Amino acid sequence: MKAQLYLYDSLRRKFQKSIELFNDTYTNRINPIFKNIEEESEAIGLKRTSS
Repeated sequence: MKAQLYLYDSLRRKFQKSIELFNDTYTNRINPIFKNIEEESEAIGLKRTSS
């Protein structure tokens, strides 16, 4: 069984907006930066060793 938290509608909307903002910020701004970080670091490392 999962734990559940019941809130008044106004509190639920308040917290839901905060979570949606965090999710949108992560999805649209932070995640793309770190999405291919391993491949980028390997490419940079190979470029430096071949020079």
